[in-house]
Amino acid sequence: MNEKVLRMRLYFRGKQVNYAASIGNKESLISNRMFLGSGANMFWQIIDPKFPKKHLFVTKQNNSFNVMLTKDMKVDVKKGNDQDLSLDDLKKGNLLSGNKLILSPETSGTIHLNNDYQVDYSFGVPYVASYTSQQGTIIRQYHRWEELTSEARFTINFIIIAMIISFIGMAIFSRAYKPPVIDNSLAGRLKAIEKSQMATKVGTTFQDPEQGQNTVTQTEEVVEETDQKADFAAMS
Repeated sequence: MNEKVLRMRLYFRGKQVNYAASIGNKESLISNRMFLGSGANMFWQIIDPKFPKKHLFVTKQNNSFNVMLTKDMKVDVKKGNDQDLSLDDLKKGNLLSGNKLILSPETSGTIHLNNDYQVDYSFGVPYVASYTSQQGTIIRQYHRWEELTSEARFTINFIIIAMIISFIGMAIFSRAYKPPVIDNSLAGRLKAIEKSQMATKVGTTFQDPEQGQNTVTQTEEVVEETDQKADFAAMS
C-alpha cells in the first residue's frame, strides 16, 4: 500500500495563494522543518505585521508531521469525512500535546493563522498511472527513438569526422604559426622611410610621328619630401 501524502493549502481571505505537499518539486516540498512568517525569505510569507517574523510551523518526527501552534491559532479537525474532533477529543486521542498538533493520516482540518490566513491540510494516496495490457503494448511500441536511416547515419558520421579533422588542423596551425616580427627600432623605421621614398614612375604618352602610334615612356621621379618628413616625425 502506498504511503499517504500530506497536502497543505494556504488561503488568504478564502482564496488559495499557495500549495505544498510531502512529495513533489523543491519549491512546494514540505520538508522536515517548514517555516512561515511575516519576514522575508519564508517558505510561506504571511503579510501581517502582528504575525511572528519567523515561526516553525511544520516538523517531521518518526514519519509523522506535526503543526506547531501559537496561542492565537485555532484548529478545526475532522476524522474521516464528517466527524468533528474537539480539543478534548484531540487530547484524548493523543493528537494534541501542548502546542503540537499531530497530523494523523485519518484526519483533515484547518489551521486558522489569523482572521485573513488559514491553512487546510489533508492526506491522500499519490496518483499512480495504471495502464491496460493493450495500452502498455502501444506505449512500448511507440515510446522510443525512430531508427536512423543509412543516409542519416552517414551524415552524422561525416559531420563528426569533419569536426575532428578541423580541430586537429586548428591545433597544428596554432602551434606552427609564427606571427611576423615588426622592427620598431630607429634603424628599422629609417629603412621603412627609404623604401617609401623610392621613385614613383609616372607614365606619359606622346605621338611618335615615324610609327604613327602612341608610345609610353618613363619620366621623372616624384618624391614628396615634406610628406616623408612628416611620416618620419610621426613614427619617431
